[in-house]
Amino acid sequence: MPGKNPLDPGMQPQHHKSIDNHNPNSIMTGDARARHLRRTATDAERRFWGWVRDRRFLGLKFRRQERVDRYIADFICPEMNLIVEIDGSQHNPVVDATRTAALERAGFTVLRFDNHYVLTNRDGVLRDLAHRIGRYAEYMRGVEGMVPATPVTIVRPVRARVGK
Repeated sequence: MPGKNPLDPGMQPQHHKSIDNHNPNSIMTGDARARHLRRTATDAERRFWGWVRDRRFLGLKFRRQERVDRYIADFICPEMNLIVEIDGSQHNPVVDATRTAALERAGFTVLRFDNHYVLTNRDGVLRDLAHRIGRYAEYMRGVEGMVPATPVTIVRPVRARVGK
């Protein structure tokens, strides 16, 4: 039967529904691709998002997996024209350089962090980010004023029941 054997020259090529954040020719495009990337975030991306979402970092609004030009940026802070990329071991430096150049031409500053660095050095990541956007002193004032997280045990008094 023609078309059933993948080696048959008459068979039409099958498109795979794979997602490649760096491949602008990927089958899924636009909003569907961005939604998929938000649902399948890496541990490092989820952790970073927890640090910056809801204006938690210096009151700045971040969005994740946002379209910029023909790419989807991991995180974008529009008011600072900043894009943060969290890179895993699968990243290709040549492709990343091309992507960074295109995003910079679009007017953004691109900051890249390695997955391992994000997972193991929260303070370093946030300090680097604050320094890069010129708000290091403000960030450090906030850090100094923070009370270190310590476990708290809440003891509630137990009321004796008076029988009827």
